[in-house]
Amino acid sequence: MKVDSECVHLCDVNIETEDNMARFMRTLLNDYSAYWFVDGLPVAYFATQEKNSYTTGFPLGYKVIPNVASLETKQDKPNSRQFPPIQLYYYNHFDINVHYSEETEGAYRIVFVDINPKSISYQNAQQNIKERCSQANPPHLRVDGRLKLDQHGSSGISKTNPFSITYTYSVKWIKRSDMTWSNRWDLYLTMNNQQHDGQIHWYSIINSFMILLFLSGMVAMIVLRSLRRDLANYNEKDEEEEADERGWKRLYK
Repeated sequence: MKVDSECVHLCDVNIETEDNMARFMRTLLNDYSAYWFVDGLPVAYFATQEKNSYTTGFPLGYKVIPNVASLETKQDKPNSRQFPPIQLYYYNHFDINVHYSEETEGAYRIVFVDINPKSISYQNAQQNIKERCSQANPPHLRVDGRLKLDQHGSSGISKTNPFSITYTYSVKWIKRSDMTWSNRWDLYLTMNNQQHDGQIHWYSIINSFMILLFLSGMVAMIVLRSLRRDLANYNEKDEEEEADERGWKRLYK
């Protein structure tokens, strides 16, 4: 704790099949997001420069559309490897800011965590990973630039010629005097999460409500049938008792 790290090499991931590459590119085309948690707190992403523009969850990358008009007649099909002319860039470096407070002397608690993802291409780099990562404007990791289909429709990706992604990260510890462990959730409650996951899931709410009504109706029907059966049995017993009190039993009484 309280130890800053700069441009640490995390791991290398190789994509070795065309199907996996197509699936990977669809996550960027469909604006997938990642959600991290540190010490039970969601990692926040500073989306825009507006006030309270933090969101929980950050995008996996970004895309650049050079010519919107050319996309009007094209659709992204789930099982198709023919992608529209969109430039896709992947975030593989993460600047993580861990905010902490000193609750008591020598006792520190994490109160907020935010992240700034970046796209850095380490392929064909003359410098080592740390030098490339430390550059002010390093080249970005473009995903679709690697896929140049030949005349047979193959991208050339294989185990011997994979698409390699190098992951790096930096961690900075920031002491906060305006935040404590007791009010650490206040900033999360005021976030503007409309870009990613803050929208109210009306479909899920309505679906849950309908399921609740259906189950309540089923329980009510079972209870009513049980009560009706019990009442019918009770009435039959009353009729039998009235029938037994007729005839010679009345004379006996």
